[in-house]
Amino acid sequence: MREDASLYWLINQTFPEKCSGIPENEPSICEEEFKKLQLGNKFYVTRLLQIKKVTDEDMHHNFTCMLQADERTRTKIVKLKKGNTRDLPVHIFTTGMVLAVLFPCVAVAVMLVCVMFRVDLVLFYRNICRRDDTVGDGKEYDAFVSYLKDCVSPTGEEREFALKILPMILEENFGYKLCIFERDVSPGGESKMMLKENVSEYQLKLIKKVMLTLCWILALFVRGAEVTEINLPGCSHVEPQIWYRAISDEEFVLQCALPDKDATHIYNNSFLKHDVKWFWHQKDRQPLKAITESSNPALQGDALWFKPVRDSASGVYICMIWEKIPCLKIVLEVQTKKAAKCSGYDTNTLYLLAGNGNSITCPGTKCYNHIKKPDVKWYKDGHQIKHGKSRQSLKLRHNEIYLNPTYDKDAGIYVCDYTLYDNTIKWTMRTAVTVKVIAKNTIHPPNFLYPNGVVILEAELGKPLELECRVQFGFERVSPMRVTWKRNNKENINEKLNQKTSVHSKGLKGHILLHVAKLKEVTERDLRSNFTCFAENLVGNATAVIQLKRKQRVYLLYILCSATSTLFALLLCTAFIYQHWIEIVLMYRSYLVHNETTGDGKEFDAFVSYAKLDSSESDSTLISEEKFALELLPDMLENKYGYKLCILERDILPGGAYTDEVVTAIKQSRRAIIILSPAYVSGPSIFELQAAVNCALEDKKIKLVLIKFQAFQEPETLPAVVKKALRILPVVTWKSSISAAPNKKFWKYMHYYMPVKTTKMLGNCSLKGFFQRLFSLVYR
Repeated sequence: MREDASLYWLINQTFPEKCSGIPENEPSICEEEFKKLQLGNKFYVTRLLQIKKVTDEDMHHNFTCMLQADERTRTKIVKLKKGNTRDLPVHIFTTGMVLAVLFPCVAVAVMLVCVMFRVDLVLFYRNICRRDDTVGDGKEYDAFVSYLKDCVSPTGEEREFALKILPMILEENFGYKLCIFERDVSPGGESKMMLKENVSEYQLKLIKKVMLTLCWILALFVRGAEVTEINLPGCSHVEPQIWYRAISDEEFVLQCALPDKDATHIYNNSFLKHDVKWFWHQKDRQPLKAITESSNPALQGDALWFKPVRDSASGVYICMIWEKIPCLKIVLEVQTKKAAKCSGYDTNTLYLLAGNGNSITCPGTKCYNHIKKPDVKWYKDGHQIKHGKSRQSLKLRHNEIYLNPTYDKDAGIYVCDYTLYDNTIKWTMRTAVTVKVIAKNTIHPPNFLYPNGVVILEAELGKPLELECRVQFGFERVSPMRVTWKRNNKENINEKLNQKTSVHSKGLKGHILLHVAKLKEVTERDLRSNFTCFAENLVGNATAVIQLKRKQRVYLLYILCSATSTLFALLLCTAFIYQHWIEIVLMYRSYLVHNETTGDGKEFDAFVSYAKLDSSESDSTLISEEKFALELLPDMLENKYGYKLCILERDILPGGAYTDEVVTAIKQSRRAIIILSPAYVSGPSIFELQAAVNCALEDKKIKLVLIKFQAFQEPETLPAVVKKALRILPVVTWKSSISAAPNKKFWKYMHYYMPVKTTKMLGNCSLKGFFQRLFSLVYR
């Protein structure tokens, strides 16, 4: 196609509007921009017509696609028609519904059970590994117990819990050693305030009841576009190049190939169906119709097969092959045997006896006796038959094929062509004959391959059973082959069973029949019966017997297999939960849609504390830390997850006292994110961590999240409460080389420790989104 080609659409002879000038929310028809693609020395052009919403009025429009290239214009007209909704078969719909309900329910149930019993699974794993974290740590006690003393507590419940219940469970049952001040510390010593451990408060509140309603509606809508009034401008002035005549109600083949006297084949199956286009019309004034895939005529390679050809198939056929044949017109005239003056017309199906001498006569030579006929060209399975040294037994004489002897491979479709002139038109008369090679009828009765004689078969009571009978039959042209099962007992010798037969052809050697009788469940009566397979042909009959024997159940094997499968599934599920527990918790939180921030009076979701960059410092690490706090952290937590951070330099107006502003900002936040580094623990910013710890002790809604940005050593001058916080609070480690990507574990832990709320990322709680995230978790 030339580079200056143009392509555009018309709607009832009017140009549509451009899509760029129409608002997106306005339903209309618009034309998209012209697109051109060059591959080598060829150009491909595309222009789409966009129908935003199909209406009944659009069904009456003519959509014309017009191409102008090479000083010619080509058009295609497309009309819309309403598609019919096709119901799915009942068994497919039922199976789909059952699977659609069971699979999500089982998957969700397993996931929820694993999440609910996550603590039990972790304890079970720790018990199996038997790893002791206390060896060599220099600690005397496993835990220090702090509680309200009698002088403060109005009741003695806390004292009883701390001094009796807690030691009884942790020391006697689990073997831990507790340090209780009144019991284990000698009086007169100095007591120190200790920080209460709140790690358990960071865990997710588990769900108790979940109701999941699932409704899938399956429908298949098919909308078709019907092309009418096909115009082929390149073919309008092309004259017919080939004329064929055919006899009605016979097999006929039409090839899309230019006339060639040296052609050696009449069809080629190597072509793909979409590479060859066929059109036809009966008369010149009738509209051109496209030939689509159907049973008659059938598209096969570059040929059109008529099985058979009818009188109504007469007309002009046009074919085109991509980059080979732009337009070829073929005239086909179908006549009846009477109109063609046929006498003694041979049958189009011929049976030849293998091993004997036979001849094949062209059926078309029996027609048009008043016209002189030249030699006949023969084709077998599409290829021309010629004299050759490879097949001395095949000879062509007087328009006939002589085979002496005849082989099994001689079977096939033979097509014969000859030329005749009628009214100065050169016609090619084409007829076909189907050759089947047969053998002599067998002289043997049926032969049993299985069972042979009497066979004893083990069967289990109450279970279904299939009785197979394989019988070999010799070749018979017309054979009343019959195989059936019978129950041979005194009550009913000819009882009918549920039976099914399949036939496997062995060519000239005959057939093998597989006959199966199905028992829905084996009963005591079946164990006492003889099942007889009876086979019969024209020569005689034969029988074989199957007797059933009780089969002992192997319970141990069933139990072992079931236990092994259950254990494997449990281990697999446990490993998956252990590996991806944080993703599962986040996924559960996203679909629980429980907002714990509602009505708590907090303004910010988290207060960010980091080491400030002094003007006299030039360490690139501090600059990287400040960039993390001011750019990367807000970009992920605010822009992606929808949280609101409090950054002192950004969100607090200057003018107040620094200490008061820090304390006020922490109290207005639900979390305190502390970015730890050597500069942070040894600089003035450590005050913000100390203030956050004190605020968390006063307000249980405030929780601390420590980010280990760089490795550091704790200075000896750190306050005791800060040292305790660094040891017991959860720490998320930042790895500069891998943690920056949004899908890394670092950001998932940050999301986990942030408050549960309906954020931007969690707003869409559809079932489709749930399974997309679940499958991405499994197959990543």
